[in-house]
Amino acid sequence: MAEIALISSHLPWAPLPRLVPWHDLGDGTIFNAQVESGEHPAAVWPDIAAVRANYLTSIEYVLGALSSYVERFGDDRLVMIVVGDHPPIPMIAGSERPRTVPVRNLSAAPAVLNATDWNWTDGMRPIRMLQSGRCRILPPSRLPGPNKSLIMAGLADAHTMPVKPRGDFAAPLQGLAPHLLPLYAPLLPAVRGGSFVFGQVGQSLDGRIATRSGDAKGVSGAAGIQHLHRLRALSDAVIVGVGTVLHDDPRLTVRECDGADPVRVLIDPNGRAPNTARVFAADGVRRIVFQRADVKRPAGVDVIRLDVQDGRIDPQVFITHLAAYGLDRIMVEGGARTLGPFLSAGALNRLLVTVSPLIIGDGPSGLSLPEVPNLCDCLRPDATFFDLGGEMVVDCALRDQDIGIANRS
Repeated sequence: MAEIALISSHLPWAPLPRLVPWHDLGDGTIFNAQVESGEHPAAVWPDIAAVRANYLTSIEYVLGALSSYVERFGDDRLVMIVVGDHPPIPMIAGSERPRTVPVRNLSAAPAVLNATDWNWTDGMRPIRMLQSGRCRILPPSRLPGPNKSLIMAGLADAHTMPVKPRGDFAAPLQGLAPHLLPLYAPLLPAVRGGSFVFGQVGQSLDGRIATRSGDAKGVSGAAGIQHLHRLRALSDAVIVGVGTVLHDDPRLTVRECDGADPVRVLIDPNGRAPNTARVFAADGVRRIVFQRADVKRPAGVDVIRLDVQDGRIDPQVFITHLAAYGLDRIMVEGGARTLGPFLSAGALNRLLVTVSPLIIGDGPSGLSLPEVPNLCDCLRPDATFFDLGGEMVVDCALRDQDIGIANRS
């Protein structure tokens, strides 16, 4: 008995393998040429239609390889059970994807099917076409043999889902290491309908974003800064609070990778930010400020009046207003008092925490959250870790539909 993980159906689905004759398989080095000549993930992922097509091709490859093995080496003693460990990610199957997963029985022994009462139905059989190095899938009505499967949900029609054009996303991904692609996948075109909001924090090993005196320069290294700029380039809009503007005066532009600058959004209820702040710079990028105070802003800055209830503002107010501008991919860059309410209100799809090998000691933290008396009540997100090369990103999925896009797809 053997348990085998079929890695070729996992992200990033590029480059894709092609079936080869069994007698040419050898030690597997025959696939090296396919890797070298195949598509780079950065060339595929900006196009959601191409991603979905490659996903289906990867599934065809897996099923074709398994079916071919059964046909060539199987006998009445062979029982092959193929289990899908999770549904397709929302990028492939949509946000309303079913929770069912495929279980396939590739066996020459009918007795195996009769041994369980699992409501088996006729499944799809991959038919090998080794001449072209590809395979195709026939529907149950055209199956020539006894191959059976449980219900396979959310796959066959995935490539027909509507695609929302979102512009050129290839530039920020140029030169990206393939293992980092799942980190940025949620920001790529048409991952899911509606807004996608995420928070970004850059901190030290002990959870500090600056010294007590306010010195924050150098908390993130070169890799962390490039990561931040790549996130900006893949976002429609970047939100910061007035505290960040007063302390750091960030430009919120893209300089450490290729890509367009995002819309700059400032939350400043009392109008404290000076009009000379770089967030208001007239550089051709849309600028938006949320405020309740009657403070005049520079020409060209969109001012949205806030209605503050009980001293608090529902983060959904910002998301709804930005969606009206067509801004769906929103990064909340800071600071702690701005990011904290988004997290507490459940308004974030993901939280990305970049950790640098630095110990600061006393100083402000990256999140300002209400006290939780018991650990059993703490938020425990589904987390995936990415090595940037000297710095680490913890990618926290905060909603059920987002779990799995990075580490289990």
